[in-house]
Amino acid sequence: MLTVLGDFAWPENRPVWTSALLYALTGMGREERTARQAVARCAKAGWIEKTKHGRTVSWTLTPQGAEVISSGARRVGGRAPRKWDRRWLILSTTVRESRRATRTRLYAGLHWAGFGSPTPGLWVCPHTDRLDEVTRLIEDLGLKDETIAFMGTAEAVGIPETELVHRSWDLDALRSYFEQVLLQYGDLTPAPGDDTFFAYLGIVSELQRFPYRDPKLPEELVPDWVGRKAASTLWNLRDKWSKEATRRWAELNAGP
Repeated sequence: MLTVLGDFAWPENRPVWTSALLYALTGMGREERTARQAVARCAKAGWIEKTKHGRTVSWTLTPQGAEVISSGARRVGGRAPRKWDRRWLILSTTVRESRRATRTRLYAGLHWAGFGSPTPGLWVCPHTDRLDEVTRLIEDLGLKDETIAFMGTAEAVGIPETELVHRSWDLDALRSYFEQVLLQYGDLTPAPGDDTFFAYLGIVSELQRFPYRDPKLPEELVPDWVGRKAASTLWNLRDKWSKEATRRWAELNAGP
């Protein structure tokens, strides 16, 4: 849903027909019942609102939905790696066993922000510009009194940075994932129409998953990282297929 809405509804805030949404979602392998549930969940969350046209319905992004997509787009975008100043953002935080839902939200938010955990309760991230994002997360979850945060460079007292990286992130699993992405999309040459449309949605969907998987570690920490190659390949394919995918979407969303 967010892939379709973010690429085809959000940029110009155009309404989308239910039939077009269902066509896109079922074409991506979802059952129609599941696709309809996704539409209903987005509406219940307040991300989209419907307008009835007789027996048919169109959907428009709400300000809340637009902000969800906008914030995600900011993280997914940014192709060029930023120069690293060798500083780390470090958090020490604990969540009581009785607050499992809070722990789940904390872990999801920290992974999205690019954090890894070398030891239980300790989180590290080389992106110090995400301090405000993490501050909001900790405050929203009510964990301010259980959290210690600071910034600094790694010193020679303990393990080297290379070991810190390997303890904080499963680089072998990430490498395998990105190699599979390159294998799936690297040599793909879809035909015009639906083939390109669904291939396009596939790569955009993959790009949206990247922030959860790849912390975008600086070149100094992981030289020649396959994740950067995978991201570059998918961005290039997105640019290449965008015009045809947009044309096909215009056909699907022309009306009921």
